[in-house]
Order: sequence, then structure tokens, then C-alpha cells
Amino acid sequence: MDIGLLFGIIGTWVLVCWSIMSGGSIWSYYDFASVILVVGGTFTLVFFCYPARNVGNFFAVFRTALFHKAQSNEKLIEDLVSYAEMARRDGILSLESITKDIDDRFIVRGIQMAVDGSDPELIETIMNAELDSLVDRHDVGKAIFDGIGKYAPAMGMIGTLVGLVIMLKNLDDPKKIGPGMAVAILTTLYGAVI
Repeated sequence: MDIGLLFGIIGTWVLVCWSIMSGGSIWSYYDFASVILVVGGTFTLVFFCYPARNVGNFFAVFRTALFHKAQSNEKLIEDLVSYAEMARRDGILSLESITKDIDDRFIVRGIQMAVDGSDPELIETIMNAELDSLVDRHDVGKAIFDGIGKYAPAMGMIGTLVGLVIMLKNLDDPKKIGPGMAVAILTTLYGAVI
């Protein structure tokens, strides 16, 4: 995980919680109906807009987004050059012994096809197809995150309207105005935070 991402997430939530607690109890910012409306509504909209098989992979995409360790391009180039030198010096079959030490499954697959004697054009076609598939999967995962970012504030606004209707229907009872306004404001807050 990138240290900047970790600092950003933790720092933001520490500041939000500090701000909330400076004005009173953190529990005054909790409303179960608002949470259900915004969080539940956001995810039902995501299921409405994307196939269930793609939404089912959401948590895997989320985990990958948080904990992916990117390898530097310079290191990758150095490794590929060393593999090419080894193949030129010791023969292509010598690469088979190093595949167990390589973490990148994509590179291992390409090396294994080369060791197996596959046609270079076939290897290129297969590897390009695999890259295209990877890009498509990442695009779908990103689209789901974009959808959540788009639909959560919309659900927050719907919750605001629901809360205002509750408040306006109860103008004759001052005790019900506050809870209606709380629902209206909290759903907007939840949608914005998500």
C-alpha cells in the first residue's frame, strides 16, 4: 500500500472525527435509516447499472486498489534484459529454472510459452489478448468505483428530500421537525462522504 494513500485515508477520517467530536457526540451523526438509504441505495443502483458478476468482483478490485505493490518500470526492464541475456548465453531452456522466482504471472506465462517453443507471433497474440483482457477488467472495476462516486451523492440528495418531506409534514409538531431535518442533512453528509 502506498504510504500517501494510507496517510490520506487515516488523516482525513481523523480530521472528520475530530471535527464531529468537537461539536458534541459522534452518535448524533448516526441515523440508521439514512445509512440504509444511502449505502443500500448506492449498491442497489450499482447492481442496476453493472452485471452482477462484475459487482461481485468489487471487493477483489477494492483490495487490489489498496494493497497493490507496483513494480518500478526500471526494475522490470532490467529483469527482462537479464532474462534475454540469459536466454542468449545459456539457451532459452535456461529460463525455465528462474520462473519459480518471478512474482509476475504475466511474465512467467510469456517465458513458459517461449520455453515450450511456441511461435513468437502466437506468444505476442496471446500476451496482447491477455493484456487487453486485463485492461477491460480494470476498466470495469474503475467504472464501478466511478458509479459509487456518482450514485452515493444522488442517494444522499434523495434522502435529503425524504427528510424534508418528513419535516414539512410535521410542522405542527415541533418535536418531529428536528429528526426530519437530521435525516435530511445526514443523508447528504453520507452521500458526500462516500
